[in-house]
Amino acid sequence: MTRAAGQPVADIFAAEGEAGFRRREADALREAAGRRQAVIATGGGAACREDNLAAMLAAGHVVALAVSAEEAIRRAGASSGRPLLDGKADPVAAARALLDARRTFYERAHVRIDTDGRTPADIADAVLRGVRTRREES
Repeated sequence: MTRAAGQPVADIFAAEGEAGFRRREADALREAAGRRQAVIATGGGAACREDNLAAMLAAGHVVALAVSAEEAIRRAGASSGRPLLDGKADPVAAARALLDARRTFYERAHVRIDTDGRTPADIADAVLRGVRTRREES
């Protein structure tokens, strides 16, 4: 989406606000969900609109990568480029509030993987196992 917009997320937020960003995000998600044999990695808020989540769930296996607020902030760094977190007096509290508000959407994923304390390779293996298990159960 940032490539299509020709600007980073923070600039889209500054120019169009969160509503403008979310419209662009929904358009990009609908287009991507129509592809076959694709892995689509969204930001944390993409699944938090009912129409987006419905499209994702219908298109394939939805995997939620769970993270604690503390770990999310550690990974993102002080200047993350994430407008909903940057500049907050207490970024961990802001991340916690976002995660709490989004929890009901994330819980609807087909597979949920806790990522705290795990290596990228371990997380990738867990994703593959989760998707494989779901496919076998279907």
